[in-house]
Amino acid sequence: MKKSLLSVLLIGLLLFVASCSDSNYEGETNNQITSELKEKKEVSYSSETEKEEVEDPLADATVSQANAYRSAVSYLKHSSFSRQGLIEQLEFEKYSTDDAIWAVDKCEVDWKEQAVMSGESYLKHSAFSYDGLIEQLEFEGFSNEQATYAADSLFNKTEKTDVTEEMSEGVSDDSGRDSLTETMGQKNALSKAKSYLSFSSFSHSGLIEQLEFDGFTDEEAQYGADKCGADWNEQALSKAKSYLSFSAFSYSGLIEQLEFDGFSDEEAKYGVENCGADWNEQAVKKAQSYLSFSSFSKSGLIDQLEFDGFTKDQATYGVEQNGY
Repeated sequence: MKKSLLSVLLIGLLLFVASCSDSNYEGETNNQITSELKEKKEVSYSSETEKEEVEDPLADATVSQANAYRSAVSYLKHSSFSRQGLIEQLEFEKYSTDDAIWAVDKCEVDWKEQAVMSGESYLKHSAFSYDGLIEQLEFEGFSNEQATYAADSLFNKTEKTDVTEEMSEGVSDDSGRDSLTETMGQKNALSKAKSYLSFSSFSHSGLIEQLEFDGFTDEEAQYGADKCGADWNEQALSKAKSYLSFSAFSYSGLIEQLEFDGFSDEEAKYGVENCGADWNEQAVKKAQSYLSFSSFSKSGLIDQLEFDGFTKDQATYGVEQNGY
């Protein structure tokens, strides 16, 4: 009987201890869950607060302002604009000036970087001097400071360039260059020189003057003319033929004209002697030209043609072929 009572007491004690242990575990678990929920609530509250702190650019916008803003953002995703250029683009889309200005200013754009991107785009399709690129960007609406920043970023560097000379009439691949280090200004001067030679004829000095007129420095222009691979004799020949296509010249008169254009005496003579001109027929055309706007006696017209460099025989032939 005593043994049975003792067993009951032991079992009861064990159950009490187990109950206390479970109670403590549940308490700790509940505390942990409560703490985690509190942390999650705090994180959620913090995230919501951060979201509230991010300003919605369209919060107080009218419908037209919101649409103008969306259009501005879309344009900037696909192209580069100056502030003024983007405003004008939105105005072209029939947004009011006020809405366009509001939308552009809400975009928070780095206009200097826009100028750089616009400059890069121009240089991909054409050759510009440093000053020429600044002028082009200013024409697009960028400020002088923004345009200068872009030009400085794009020109104040050298790059390794593999150069393949292009073959064209009057331009030969005799520069002997495989690769070289060029500044951006030199690279663009060379590209511009080749572009000019693809549709017109120049002397070495004439090409330098043209490149300087385009805003390239003397050093860059010299580089472009020196490295373009032009055969200056062939350029003189091409120039001579060009002159003869719209005017009449004597042999000596055409040489003088080519020398005036910057060709050397040797280059000018090469061009004139290989142009295939019939100097008698040139005298006929020249006489016709004079008679189209003035009156001459036979001897007076002969004297005029001789003054232009025709020989006595050429001048006489030209006058007689015009009815004298």
